Amino acid sequence: MTIYTRSSLQTNTLPRGWKLIKARPVNTMVENIFYISPEGKRFQSLEAAKAWLLCSIESFTDSEIIDSPKKVSRRIHEEKAEAEIEYALNKYRVELPENIKRRRKMMASKSPFRNLLKVTLTRNYKMKKRQEDKMRRKPLLGWWRDPRKRKFLSQRITQIRTGLSTRREG
Repeated sequence: MTIYTRSSLQTNTLPRGWKLIKARPVNTMVENIFYISPEGKRFQSLEAAKAWLLCSIESFTDSEIIDSPKKVSRRIHEEKAEAEIEYALNKYRVELPENIKRRRKMMASKSPFRNLLKVTLTRNYKMKKRQEDKMRRKPLLGWWRDPRKRKFLSQRITQIRTGLSTRREG
């Protein structure tokens, strides 16, 4: 779309992109002048064309139609520069090949530091369970290790054996 400014409405010249056509209707010798907009609209006079421009400019407030050509060209240049920078960043983005990604994932799963908290809690739980089992068995083993109780137990076992052997004989 052509850029129009308010200054182009105040002069008697045609804005950029407009055309002036001299045409003669059929069967007459008089030439008529027509003004053609870049969009293809046809106007009989320059005043009608500028009135149409004024109406269209008012409908495009805060747009590039009201800006000066220098501002518009500067903004277009900045947008192009931004687009080039973005393209360069996206084009030259380094991406790893699939086999390296797969290998890194495998190595991460083998790593002992993958879930350090889980490993620590599991190890502490197992150690605590072993200590509890040991404490439960300790009184039983302690009773067997006491020499006086051992002597008493061995005497008792011999008495039971002798009692059983005498009953079998009789």
